[in-house]
Amino acid sequence: MTVFAHLFSKIKYAMKKHSLLITIITVIFLVFAGFWAYNYYLKPIYLNNSTQTKKILLSSKSKTITFIKHRGQKSVFGIEIEMKGSASKNVSFVLSNNQSVILSGSLKKGEIKYNHHSDWYSDTCQISFDIVPDTKGEIAVDCRFLTLN
Repeated sequence: MTVFAHLFSKIKYAMKKHSLLITIITVIFLVFAGFWAYNYYLKPIYLNNSTQTKKILLSSKSKTITFIKHRGQKSVFGIEIEMKGSASKNVSFVLSNNQSVILSGSLKKGEIKYNHHSDWYSDTCQISFDIVPDTKGEIAVDCRFLTLN
């Protein structure tokens, strides 16, 4: 029997003998890891940064909406934008930070579901919609600035 095989058999025996203790320690570690992840990741980034929602009726040629970070938020490091709704024709949009165009795209007619997640370092977000005449529908735009408070 080699040294490694002998050592492995001793560890295997010790683990069988103390399996309840190892299970309890593992569960306690996982509970503390979950608590840490909630307090230092989930809560500061997602729960403390509420979503702002604005609705657009697709009845005119173009519309622009502006989102501004909440008063209590500190330095912005990211943004999440979600657009949901419906449109009878394609709708073009431009996403900007009041200094430059960040993204331009088109939402296909029919049911609209669009998500955008990216780095963002501006306190404002502006979305301009170019709407074709005689377009019917409505789009709800959700915006969340991600900050560490």
